[in-house]
Amino acid sequence: MNHEKIFRYIGITAIVLLFFGLGGWYLFLRGQTASVESASAARGFSVGIPAFLGSRGSTAANIESGTGKSGASTFSKILGLGGLRSDATDEEKGDSARANDTRPPRLWRASNIPVAGISFTNSSTTNLRYVERSTGHVFDVNPVTGNVVRKTNTLTPRVYEAHIGPFDTVVERALNESDVVQTIAGKIGTTTKDGLAQLNMKEIGTPLSALASSRSTSDLLILADASVGSRLLRTKWDGTAPKQLATIPAGEFTVLWPSESRIILLESPASGLMGSALTVTTTITPLVRGFGLMILPHPSHTALLYSTDDGRTISLFARPAQSSVITLPIRTVAEKCVWTPGKNSIAFCAVPQADPGALFVDRWYRGEAHTEDAWYRVDAGAGTAEKYFSIDGAAIDVEHPVMDDRGEYIAFMNARDKSLWILRVSEK
Repeated sequence: MNHEKIFRYIGITAIVLLFFGLGGWYLFLRGQTASVESASAARGFSVGIPAFLGSRGSTAANIESGTGKSGASTFSKILGLGGLRSDATDEEKGDSARANDTRPPRLWRASNIPVAGISFTNSSTTNLRYVERSTGHVFDVNPVTGNVVRKTNTLTPRVYEAHIGPFDTVVERALNESDVVQTIAGKIGTTTKDGLAQLNMKEIGTPLSALASSRSTSDLLILADASVGSRLLRTKWDGTAPKQLATIPAGEFTVLWPSESRIILLESPASGLMGSALTVTTTITPLVRGFGLMILPHPSHTALLYSTDDGRTISLFARPAQSSVITLPIRTVAEKCVWTPGKNSIAFCAVPQADPGALFVDRWYRGEAHTEDAWYRVDAGAGTAEKYFSIDGAAIDVEHPVMDDRGEYIAFMNARDKSLWILRVSEK
């Protein structure tokens, strides 16, 4: 009898321990799942795959799913789902949006589907163009009305970098099925009856490490691999008719082309390591040096913003003239800044609202560190910076900011998930 009681107690104890173990395992898995989902969302993996079905077609459905709640009603009207006719002009759409106070809010998310590149295009009306990472499709956004239109129907999966040039040219860098980087030049063709156009594409066969597109022509600057170092080439939009401009010694560089007559090479920034920026004319001359160096040259004159990362802290400097350097009272990197158009020395910079920590540039490039930014207005000539716009209700780590030629809008990507945002500069 005593043995039966002992076995009974052992059995009950084992069952209780089993339940406790299962409960603990469940809580552990739930915590791990939440952690993985949070990390995936930060990298943009939680974004749904664009649909290609539906009674209204994929463009309308994907635009509505890709916009925030704040813009849903505006997009519905513009797409002909409840207000504006589809053939209304941009001016009519803008007037209607302002009259009914349905234009997008001052800061709004134009797409939550990750994008690979953005640029304002030269046209009679303000127009923002972007390339979708997952498909390579080209979209146009009217920031005045919130109208989003898909332009192309040519599928190019896994586009991680896109350069948008004038005259409907696009260069997409994508991974093929063998995980090899392909550089593909495209030009938007004639629009067909379905409202879309084919992106006439041609692979640029030259092995390259960096490229830049012109702001005024359809030409490209290509940093092509060589047996020792690299060759800087100027080509047509599709990589043809190369003309060698310079031979670059060994090292990793990016190409900056702020204006037709100004070409700059920048060593890839690394926290705590000295880097250089070089000006390319008929010769190569030093422009500026610094630890973890990033630069933003002015497109209209020689003014320069540059940042350093000595491994401990980041600092931002202005060089309004060749001989003067001003330490600005904000801590951010030059890649979070954009110049306003014209001859002035005014810029807007996204500034982290908390200390980003040591080795920031390295961790930021690897996607390990993210900031929560606010916008500041910087007067490079006076050396001043004042807070201009606080980003409330969203954790946004600004990257790749661009401004339109009228100085009315700043478009940028959120480095956390590669979503596309637009800020109206004016408060009105």
